[in-house]
Amino acid sequence: FNLVHEKSGTVLVEFAPHKFDATEAIKKMVLRFRLEHKLHLTILRSDNGGEFDNHTLRKWLTDNNIIPQFTSPDSSKQNGMAERPWRTLFGKAKAMLHRAGMSTKWWAEAVQYASSCHNFSPSSTRDNKSPHEITTGKRPPLHILAPFGCLALARTPDEQVSKTQLQATSRECALLGLAQQQKDGYKLLHIKTG
Repeated sequence: FNLVHEKSGTVLVEFAPHKFDATEAIKKMVLRFRLEHKLHLTILRSDNGGEFDNHTLRKWLTDNNIIPQFTSPDSSKQNGMAERPWRTLFGKAKAMLHRAGMSTKWWAEAVQYASSCHNFSPSSTRDNKSPHEITTGKRPPLHILAPFGCLALARTPDEQVSKTQLQATSRECALLGLAQQQKDGYKLLHIKTG
């Protein structure tokens, strides 16, 4: 599922194993947007899918002063603001996986990272500002970006390093994206153990 902030173009992505998990995914995205950008969403527009139009989600939206809006049946064009970024992110994810020579089982991480890159990229339709810059008022921290799947060295905790001076103090990993729960942290895949 993806959430697009209309004014800034910020795209948040959340994955749910089943469509019936959509309510929790949407709540998580709305709260994440509120915390990260200190902005309150007033309208949540979605298609007429049952995963978006249910009593639990409607009540939660109402309790949080968010108006649910639904597109007309069989009219995905009305929801183009969300549909188009999803196609773009998915295309970028495919390219990143291919370039890195990684398995398609990492597609969700690639889409998430494509979303982060999108949010840090300037847009000519928004006065050459990035969605990050529009929502936070600060330039995006581009120094934390690196190519998806590139070699990254993860520091081995001191208690796991032997006392010999020639022992490796890091592990070879592949970059899977930015860690959502850490400032300037990364999501890594240990190459030897997968």
